[in-house]
Amino acid sequence: MECHSSTVHPAGKCVKAFTELYINDNPEIFWSTSGDKDSIFSFIHGKTSLIKGFSELNSYLVEGDEVIAILPDSLAYGKQEKNGVPAGSTLIYNPYQVRYASPPRELLGDTLYSLATTINSKAAIDFYETIINSDLKDKYHTDIEDLAELVLNLNKDSLYVESEDLADYFLKKTDDNDMQQSFSFYKLLALESQGKFDDALSLVEPLSQQITNQEWWHNKMMELKTKVANDSIN
Repeated sequence: MECHSSTVHPAGKCVKAFTELYINDNPEIFWSTSGDKDSIFSFIHGKTSLIKGFSELNSYLVEGDEVIAILPDSLAYGKQEKNGVPAGSTLIYNPYQVRYASPPRELLGDTLYSLATTINSKAAIDFYETIINSDLKDKYHTDIEDLAELVLNLNKDSLYVESEDLADYFLKKTDDNDMQQSFSFYKLLALESQGKFDDALSLVEPLSQQITNQEWWHNKMMELKTKVANDSIN
């Protein structure tokens, strides 16, 4: 196994890694990135919320490194069960391969969130357009998937108009099915929270005909039809 650096790297790099996770001395694979898109796990080092040991591990790794990482419970989930991992478990990532690591960059989502909350969603969209169409794009993480959390956070903070606008904007910007599902869901949350059940139904009806998450979208469609009917009676 190889590790090419003893230097602590700053936060902000985008890491794409392959790994297989084992729990304690169980020989069965508990989780593997092989089931994820492109068989990798992608995150922003120092920004994405991860367990302590995993964050520390990636502070020393560079693209091309491959290690076996053994994390005691004190650097993992501690003495409580979480995400299906038994309390007090040691996590063993074998192997852990860094397949890509970008230079450190700022999170564009942070700036867009600030603009959306202090000015409006149009200001955030205008800034995004300026960045991606200029040399400044090299300063930020501009991938659409890195911006999904922005829309989710707007929903969490009850900024539903801004969330709806940005979800709709990014939904039109991506051809990736997973991202389309995510932004559709976040837009749905925003619409329902505003009581826009007719608009929510219009969003969901075509999604209920797709293969991806079809059952969930169908059930949501039936739920919205009931809400729309109740609104018309009231």
